[in-house]
Amino acid sequence: MRLLLDIGNTRIKWGQLVDGRIQDSGEVLHRGEAFEDSLRFIDKLGHTPDSVLAANVAGVAAGNAISAAIRKKFTLPVVFAAARESQGRLRNGYHDFRQLGVDRWLAMVAACRLHSEPLCIVDAGTAITIDLVDATGLHLGGLIAPGLDLMEKSLYRDTGEIRISAAPTGYSGDAADDWPARDTATAVRLGGRAATIGLIEHSMQWLKNRFGCARLVLTGGSAQQLRPFLDESADYQPLLVLEGLALVELK
Repeated sequence: MRLLLDIGNTRIKWGQLVDGRIQDSGEVLHRGEAFEDSLRFIDKLGHTPDSVLAANVAGVAAGNAISAAIRKKFTLPVVFAAARESQGRLRNGYHDFRQLGVDRWLAMVAACRLHSEPLCIVDAGTAITIDLVDATGLHLGGLIAPGLDLMEKSLYRDTGEIRISAAPTGYSGDAADDWPARDTATAVRLGGRAATIGLIEHSMQWLKNRFGCARLVLTGGSAQQLRPFLDESADYQPLLVLEGLALVELK
């Protein structure tokens, strides 16, 4: 059994890889919390793994803390995955493949295993990342934008005239008839969501114009907020990075 860890900027997700399948998955919020407190889930893991493989985009300090906690619990090292030039039919499209975020790489690895058509892979987390892959597995490049929460917080932090106030009761901005907004809090929320949806739809249209078709694959903590407003055929994969980790061979 292999323990898989996806250490993001906001959450840590984990799962146990048993016979090629991810089992007993879970997640914990660490942003805004004492990081050591967030690692208490490790003490509750019941089965001792044979190996531990992680994807870390939360920084060196977070990686060191995870390594120490895993070593204390299981006396095992943590192997940290990294982007590669290629894996299977997927080929890294960056000029320097090492600069591509490991979470984006692993999401593409998993998505290419699931689908054979041109792909628009969206990870809606602290940041919104979009990666485009053609039907041969060539990574065409990607985009990075602030996530939904970051967009809201930047407006409240860096503008003097936007006032934070609760939306009126029964007016959430989540229904079709809640457009356009008639209070500032909802206007900010709808504006960020609309900007993100527009970016995704523009990326999808670019693929369709070039190749005639495209598949949208969604993951990340905010994906469910976006999903009702996007292509109904979108493939929602909440554990996409862990699924990519499951395909990585340890050397």
